[in-house]
Amino acid sequence: MKTVEEIKKLLTASLKRDVNSEGFIGRNFIEELVSSSVRIHKGVSVYLTRKKQIIDVLVDSGMSNLPPLERRESLSKVFCITTKLGKDAIVNGIELATLKNLKLDFYAVLSISKDGRPKDMQVAFLDGEKLDTFELVGPYPYEYFFSFDFLEKISEIEKKAEAKAYETGEERERVVLVDVRNGKDKALEDYLFEELERLTVTAGGEVVYKLSQRKDSPDPKYYIGEGKVRELADIVQRVSGNLVIFNGDLSPSQVANLESVLGVRVIDRTDLILDIFAKHARTKEGKLQVELAQLKHLLPRLVGKGKELSRLGGGIGTRGPGERKLETDRRHIERRIDLLEREIERVKRHRALIRSNRERNSIPVVTLVGYTNAGKSTLMNALTHSDVLVEDKLFATLDPTTRILWLKEVKALLTDTVGFIHKLPHHLVEAFSATLEEIRYADVILHVIDASDPFAYEHIKVVDDMLKYLEAYDKPIIRVYNKIDLIEDREELIPLTEDKSVFVSALTGENLDELKDLLKREIE
Repeated sequence: MKTVEEIKKLLTASLKRDVNSEGFIGRNFIEELVSSSVRIHKGVSVYLTRKKQIIDVLVDSGMSNLPPLERRESLSKVFCITTKLGKDAIVNGIELATLKNLKLDFYAVLSISKDGRPKDMQVAFLDGEKLDTFELVGPYPYEYFFSFDFLEKISEIEKKAEAKAYETGEERERVVLVDVRNGKDKALEDYLFEELERLTVTAGGEVVYKLSQRKDSPDPKYYIGEGKVRELADIVQRVSGNLVIFNGDLSPSQVANLESVLGVRVIDRTDLILDIFAKHARTKEGKLQVELAQLKHLLPRLVGKGKELSRLGGGIGTRGPGERKLETDRRHIERRIDLLEREIERVKRHRALIRSNRERNSIPVVTLVGYTNAGKSTLMNALTHSDVLVEDKLFATLDPTTRILWLKEVKALLTDTVGFIHKLPHHLVEAFSATLEEIRYADVILHVIDASDPFAYEHIKVVDDMLKYLEAYDKPIIRVYNKIDLIEDREELIPLTEDKSVFVSALTGENLDELKDLLKREIE
């Protein structure tokens, strides 16, 4: 520690001697840095602000414990210079990672010859458009960088980054995920936490930290223990997080308590799923149902009669068709809910009329159901030769899509529905009753399962439970085990075999004819 403080003191003095230096990096500073490194026979890393204030000195390590100092989309106004004794002036992978993670202005490596003299220097900059790639300058003789215009280069990078941020119109939220688990099924708990991360990415967030706590039951005040809250507050500051998402349902008071301590917005799994539904709603019907679910979830979270919702911005958990309604009071929201419920009743009556016409024309209806991202839309495209939107995201399909399906001479209608998920918010199930009731009136249900997923059995149970809730479990159900192209050992599929089941790859077309034959027999 004493050595570090001595080096810092000497370097600070050298910076003062370089005040009138024309270059961004002064000769006195370089000479003192080299001298200190040679004296202790170790590399020295110095982190400085653009104003030449030293904020960290490390010996024999370029890895700083500094947190990201600015928002993700801009440079941190901090740079690093590292010495290497008897080695080439090359910025290595760890140093590039430090440059990227801390969003440094630049990372420079100065080589020192065996006779203790400064030799070459290489400087790494971040790419200015996305700040996720690198540009290397050098290695050149170190004197070259005395006349190098560092400030001009940094300015170019920042201008490109600002232009990109303006072009996209929004910054990705930096999200910290929190989980409370009882440890009864570690594998499943790990999976559900990973699922929360995928949900966050689908919503457009960037996961910067994941925190979990072993606890038999959630804390009534903070959901996590008070000690863990203090740890979480420190983490949020350290990683520059601006949103915390809990993998469970928070009460209104828990949200308020957490936000008062953390100083950032806090949402739960339900908020996140509602946000994704809002993001993917494309039809009027879908938007109506999402808005209804959002408002029903929001209403009990209004603390105090008529409290304004101006604290809610437009980020994850607040967007959607109903976003403009979030600036109104409780009474208006209640009126809006009543109006939406009447609109959805009209949608139900319209759907009932369509079903009646289908029945008169004796057209069988086949409905696809399954856990989200099981490949339902890909299967629909493969069976009907259509082009329904397919994305490797959770809840890519929200609005029901119907296409004609020919099973040789038999004509049927194939409908793709929203995917299910663990802990699907009850507000969504209720609000999407107009859409989900289509499942209840199907002639045959194709339950699509991702056979390559290690938690396929758990997914089957989630979907089966939902079918029971919708009073559709007594319908003819064919289990379609999809994505077998991802399974190397086909013997793994044997335990999944059932009377009404088929193994397919919607992507490659494997066994689709077998599925069609089975479906045709079921319809006839």
